[in-house]
Amino acid sequence: MSEINKELKEELLADKESRHAYFNELLNIFIATQLKVLREQRELTQEQLAKDAKGLKGFGKEDKEMKQERISTMENVNYSSWSINTLRKLAWAFDLRLKVSFEEFGTGLREAQYFSREFLERRSVRNDPYFKLQTISGEADGNKAIMRRNAAEINHKLQTILSSQSHELFMITDPTSATLSRVVNR
Repeated sequence: MSEINKELKEELLADKESRHAYFNELLNIFIATQLKVLREQRELTQEQLAKDAKGLKGFGKEDKEMKQERISTMENVNYSSWSINTLRKLAWAFDLRLKVSFEEFGTGLREAQYFSREFLERRSVRNDPYFKLQTISGEADGNKAIMRRNAAEINHKLQTILSSQSHELFMITDPTSATLSRVVNR
């Protein structure tokens, strides 16, 4: 969906029931699709992912082994019985953090505009630029150029994703001291 049309915006604004139904459906599509994208990005089979998802301990009942069929069911965009504990187990398997948040409806429309495989992919912790910056921050001055390049890459990606939005954006201005500057984009 490249551009949200005016009629949809008007319908979502006018009717609370339609608004919530639309975004609940979008949430199910988002989670199911991201689950499959992340699994494929990491070159895992459904069976491997199910096995890896058992690794998390301490969240509720005794850990039951997840089955391949369950992964298949959750990758279906019509699935809607998500549980936080199951999502935590999947986050563990992908070695990602799980974020659950209450959001404004407008952010959902913007997310729908950017919905793509690339938008849903997430880097591993070893490839996360934040951790790359932290890892090399204590090294010699020769590595400061690498840190600046990584910071510039992060800033560019943030600006690209958020350029059409009214927002406050914090940019890394001095990666060697982790200084952030507030930039208001209207």
